Amino acid sequence: MNVVFDDLDVFYLANELSLPQLRHEIRHANMMVAVDAAFDGTTYADTTPFPWAEFAECCREAVCAIQEHNQQNPQPAAPGHRIDAADIKARADIVSIVEQYTRLRKTGHNRFVGQYPLHEDKHPSMTVYADNQSWHCFQCNKGGDVFDFIMAVNSCDFKEALECLA
Repeated sequence: MNVVFDDLDVFYLANELSLPQLRHEIRHANMMVAVDAAFDGTTYADTTPFPWAEFAECCREAVCAIQEHNQQNPQPAAPGHRIDAADIKARADIVSIVEQYTRLRKTGHNRFVGQYPLHEDKHPSMTVYADNQSWHCFQCNKGGDVFDFIMAVNSCDFKEALECLA
């Protein structure tokens, strides 16, 4: 078997992408592996299919490299510098943040609808409420504030979502 991705690719991914971005790429690659398996490669005309499984593994290795580096080189907290979650939440506009992941359409004074990024639906299943800075997906019954949205779409914990929004 030919090596498609090597250590330089892992190094590049680890230096260029954040943990949430790498996790997103892994999910996307896994989805494409499933699509290729479902269609038996018939979706490609005369081109060689992209090695999605190998790319997902390369991203996983980059995640491990980042986590290992972070464990070996912990960042000391700056004295007196704390990230205030309430301040970040007050400054974050949920509509503009959600629009980075999916297209929204205004349907009321302070209401927007769109497709939830984690579903493959054809009709809007998610509503974003600008007045109380919340969202709700009616297909999977998930919802919450801007932190809950970032944690859901990036498969991360609260700390990573807070850093992402900061």
